[in-house]
Amino acid sequence: MLREYAMRCGTVLGVFWIFKFILFSLSYNRPLMQMLFILLTCLGPVIAYLYARKFQRSQTAENRTFSNGFYFTVIMYVFAALLVSVAHYCYFRFIDGGRIFVNYTEMIESLRVSATPQLAESLDELQKSVDLLSSAGPLLLTVQLIFQNIFYGILLAFPTALLVMKRK
Repeated sequence: MLREYAMRCGTVLGVFWIFKFILFSLSYNRPLMQMLFILLTCLGPVIAYLYARKFQRSQTAENRTFSNGFYFTVIMYVFAALLVSVAHYCYFRFIDGGRIFVNYTEMIESLRVSATPQLAESLDELQKSVDLLSSAGPLLLTVQLIFQNIFYGILLAFPTALLVMKRK
């Protein structure tokens, strides 16, 4: 039951993340889309908390433990990460064509014009990182994003499980 419900909730969360990713890809020159993306990013953990709380309330009192809530939340984030990875791969493989890295390079260059020497050094390092990522293929970028989403999901699962567990 736990995995089945986590899969359902993870699917909804994954569709939410896909919608967020669409907003992200449209937000390069649109500040409103960028602000909406940031707001929805902050809303993601709240949605995960609500699903975890709903799951924990469906359990008997002795099953409302930290470990049960943690396991449910991690599995939910894993399923969401796997679903959104399909959208990531399709975007990087068929739609983007390196545009994201061109936009980041343009942003770095626009910041470089008025940068202090310390900021210029940081911008040089950031540009090296963008260049390194731009040389990676769509599959490597997608795998990196899967691991990133799972890592952040595990980090967010700790406070979520603490909030939804039954206290004595």
